[in-house]
Amino acid sequence: MTHFANTIIQQHGDIDSTPSQVFGKGNLILRIGNGGAGGVGLVEALAKDYLLLQKNQGRIEWICNHSRNTQLALLSGYVDIALTYEREQEEIAVSEGWAKNGGCIFHDQFCLVGPEHDPANVKDAMSIEEAFDRIAKTRSIFHSRDDGSATMCKEHDIWRRCHRTPWNDAPGSSSWYIKAKHNPADAISFASAAGAYTLNDRSTLLDQASRVLSLWQRTCFHVYQLSKV
Repeated sequence: MTHFANTIIQQHGDIDSTPSQVFGKGNLILRIGNGGAGGVGLVEALAKDYLLLQKNQGRIEWICNHSRNTQLALLSGYVDIALTYEREQEEIAVSEGWAKNGGCIFHDQFCLVGPEHDPANVKDAMSIEEAFDRIAKTRSIFHSRDDGSATMCKEHDIWRRCHRTPWNDAPGSSSWYIKAKHNPADAISFASAAGAYTLNDRSTLLDQASRVLSLWQRTCFHVYQLSKV
């Protein structure tokens, strides 16, 4: 992790400053920072709708980073608007004086997904915490994003509520808890291939549903938010 001098928000991995996609042509209108929503086409849909309303041609760029790195991209001047997913981190940026909160623009949900045969029997769990606890007790394979993303932070929060921290186990001691740096779509594909459980967002799951049919889902609520300078 890298620390910025003027914020307590921590960097995880590299911060990308180059556009992943460009919508429209001509002068630059806006640079949007975001991770998962861009991957499922939401940023593209918003950008194209906005461009249709403009009298003059222009372009909008999507710069892809996970949530906390997107905030730091905003701080660094790489993006003009940050679509981020962690309210407490957004409140830090506002309190430090370098961002303003533009409010909530859309909702999504996290999903616990896993193999149809459900070796941990989480389908019968009464809560997301009980489902995670059953996975640990049966040592069923679980894939963690391990990339500093909002999804990883949410996953860790759920494990802590179970009084577990499997990501801190000594290397090789947790054969069931697998850490890998995958984007949301690849995380679903690799979990499906391995017969593993994983936490992901519903929008990515729905986007991947036609290609990954062996996964089922259990949801816990989460809100996506908008921050801008």
